[in-house]
Amino acid sequence: MKITPKTYTEEERWAARTEYLKRLEPSDGPPGDVQLIRWVNGTKEYSETMAQCLTERGFPAEPDTLGVAFSSGSPPKEQEQSLDIAWYVCEAQYTLDPRFHGEYTDEQAGLLYDYFTQYYIPCMKAHDQPVNEKDKPTRDVYIATFSGTDSAPWWPYSETTVPPKDVAEACPELPPDKALYGG
Repeated sequence: MKITPKTYTEEERWAARTEYLKRLEPSDGPPGDVQLIRWVNGTKEYSETMAQCLTERGFPAEPDTLGVAFSSGSPPKEQEQSLDIAWYVCEAQYTLDPRFHGEYTDEQAGLLYDYFTQYYIPCMKAHDQPVNEKDKPTRDVYIATFSGTDSAPWWPYSETTVPPKDVAEACPELPPDKALYGG
């Protein structure tokens, strides 16, 4: 299956960025006008860039397969507002290109299902890692209900175990961007 990449005009990209940043605004408003340094092109680049940016702002973070992980656990409650501001600034300076986020199409949902069942689950099992196969739907049901339900779609990730780094690298939680987003 080949995914056709989403396309955006420059105006649409900026409008998507503005809308996205509004959703991220800290509770006391945005910290001034933060200029875009560059668009981030892909989820791996996003994880690496956000981890570096947050670390530079005093919140040590590491790239994670689905974003960032804080090196010493979640910051303390009294630092939440500072983290919200740092997160907003990093997102504003290094905004993920809208091609790489938003609602998945039916084709992308099908590709995810195939990836999970044909690669991710067997890979995790080969490394003796737990996976969630409870309530796993059929492919057709997964696609049909992926974004049209009130509940989250089925994901095979274990809710209780974070795999070791070497396993996470061997068994990425998502397919490569080129496969999932086209290109």
